[in-house]
Amino acid sequence: MLLLTKSSGEPDCVIEVTLTDVGEETALVFEDRGLPRQQIAAYVLSGNPDYIGIGTDAVWVKADNGLVYRIDPRTGREVAHLLVSDELCQGLGVLGEEVWTCRGDDIVRINTRTNQRGPQVKVSKVDDQTNIGIGFGHVWVIAQPGNRLLGLNSVTNASSRLLGRCRRSRAA
Repeated sequence: MLLLTKSSGEPDCVIEVTLTDVGEETALVFEDRGLPRQQIAAYVLSGNPDYIGIGTDAVWVKADNGLVYRIDPRTGREVAHLLVSDELCQGLGVLGEEVWTCRGDDIVRINTRTNQRGPQVKVSKVDDQTNIGIGFGHVWVIAQPGNRLLGLNSVTNASSRLLGRCRRSRAA
């Protein structure tokens, strides 16, 4: 499919959209035919990547195969990749220099100086929480059975406390 774009003060542009087989997966490819080559950023990552976080100096990508990639957006190069889990788990959280991801039902912090996985923090995170929240000096998870909001002190990495129970509203 071809799309023609027009913007005042900008050159006309043609975008081609295609589906391309990549092994057992299908990639949706957008090719902007009017964009200067130096403005194009493209990365090919294995393992079915599906979570993205933007940090201070890197783009972090988590894949279903347990790998987390660190991409330098200025050079377009993979800076590091590390295996954080040997089983499928959902979740990535990035804020500034803090990077957290899942390991089974628990979470781990990635040391952004060494690109290594820190110790596992037991939280019994729900499986379908994909966004691990970071803020106010804590990393936030929804814990089993799915109605507990847990805030872990992101300085100590292990000091957790139950902040409260989430109540489900009842239909009137």
